[in-house]
Amino acid sequence: MSRIGRSDYNRDRILSEEALPDVLQRAGFNVLWVDNQSGCKGVCAGVPSRGPAEALKKSSAACADGKCFDGVLADEVQTALDGLSKGQSQVLFLHMMGSHGPAYHLRSPKDQKKWLPECTANDLGSCSEEELDNAYDNSVRYTDKVLADIIDTLKGASGMNTAMLYVSDHGESLGEKGLYLHGAPYWMSPDEQVQVPMVMWMSDNFAQDYKVDREKLAATAKGKVTHESLYHTVLGLLQVSSTTKADRFDLTKR
Repeated sequence: MSRIGRSDYNRDRILSEEALPDVLQRAGFNVLWVDNQSGCKGVCAGVPSRGPAEALKKSSAACADGKCFDGVLADEVQTALDGLSKGQSQVLFLHMMGSHGPAYHLRSPKDQKKWLPECTANDLGSCSEEELDNAYDNSVRYTDKVLADIIDTLKGASGMNTAMLYVSDHGESLGEKGLYLHGAPYWMSPDEQVQVPMVMWMSDNFAQDYKVDREKLAATAKGKVTHESLYHTVLGLLQVSSTTKADRFDLTKR
């Protein structure tokens, strides 16, 4: 969420500068951070933020006992679409629980579990390889469904420019090389922790009005892409001019 990445890393500068949500809000977008995980670590400090809406917690099939599976975020997208007035521009930051360990089995609802038995222990090393893989794969499969539901919701927004960009912040080790979870120093992190998925979808209206060449963008994204491109690409997609934007990291410009 910062313009500063690994190529020019400086923690003090990152903490002292505006994060992406603040920049977009200052550019005139209505910005909302919806958190279904453990907080935004200061990234959303300057914009409106909350957990899943209380009304959705009571009505959504994705919520029970005050806790919500990520499926509630598709409901949040629909709520935002329903509340938009003509001429308004809305950016939602949806902070998902995703596949965070060690409780992978808690990341997918019972009716979405394709592979059983699952590992249910916090001591992942005590589970069999099959049980651990099943729990993790069920969580990834559920995330895939959530993203599909969000895209379908955006597709249903007739006459609106809609788009979605999804990226994981990290992967998870499942016992490979004796490692579990994430957070190993970058110099020694295995591919399982540092190679992550990114998905972009946009409506025909969005691509046309924001002048996005989707074929060129798709070809560019097949090359080497890192988290460093996120900040600059979002600004590029939304045609936000900023002295903080570096075209070399903007996938719409490469």
